[in-house]
Amino acid sequence: TAAIGAALAIAGAVMSWMQKPASLRRPLAKLKASDLSRIQLDRAAGSLVLERKAGKWRLVSPVADAVDASAADELALALIETSLGSEVSRDPQGYADYELDEASAVRARVFTVAGSAPALDGYFGKSAMGASLYFRGAREAPVFLASGVQPYLLRRGADDLRCRTLLTYPLDSLSSLRFEAPGTAFTLTRSRASWTASGRKLSQDKAAELVLAATSLRFASFASGAEPAKKTGLDKPSFSINAEADGVRERILIGKEAGGMRWARVEERGAMGMISAAEFDSLLKSLRGR
Repeated sequence: TAAIGAALAIAGAVMSWMQKPASLRRPLAKLKASDLSRIQLDRAAGSLVLERKAGKWRLVSPVADAVDASAADELALALIETSLGSEVSRDPQGYADYELDEASAVRARVFTVAGSAPALDGYFGKSAMGASLYFRGAREAPVFLASGVQPYLLRRGADDLRCRTLLTYPLDSLSSLRFEAPGTAFTLTRSRASWTASGRKLSQDKAAELVLAATSLRFASFASGAEPAKKTGLDKPSFSINAEADGVRERILIGKEAGGMRWARVEERGAMGMISAAEFDSLLKSLRGR
């Protein structure tokens, strides 16, 4: 009886130790979003990589493009806020049960401006109790409960992070907008807090309407860029917008209409896809009513 009691006491102590909170609660607790330089998420379907340069996030894989700043910041902050809770296992044979094997997990690596080694390198598995996920370090056996990051943030595709606005410049940084169509061209230039038209009288309200219409154009969907030129009409675009901000230029080409949408491409970004034909027609209407 004494031996059985001792064994049970030892087993209870071991279980208590295994369930205690991790000593390192927040691996990235000392970091701010501005300290991060690269986020790499490796999934079975491929890798998604974001890099931060000059204070801006950019998508570099699986496609190079501008990103939605709020979406990138949401991911970065969630990873920084990740907290490790209770230890639930140390048995590598059980990784598949937690979806922490390499075939099922999302491996997250977070790099900082301070060094080349990742500040966080680990696998996120399936959802656990509450809003937790199972987590294990890339070079460590224990499985923990992790909170702070939602599963959808780790499994979003590149198109969910790409900037859908055709013009990526902030509105207040734009210095000029030039609209071109066969046989006609029209330029708006910023003068302090207002806009002036090239050789034409234009009210401030009408100029603001044109600027808003141009900067509101968004990709409804992205394309691979391998579509035949005759299909898109972007080899001989019917309309273009040339924008300049802080000495940097972007050129937007508008092509053929198809099913209530129009083909569009941003040359400098290399981004290509479909935009709403109705939104584009609204811009044309504003131009014709200038």
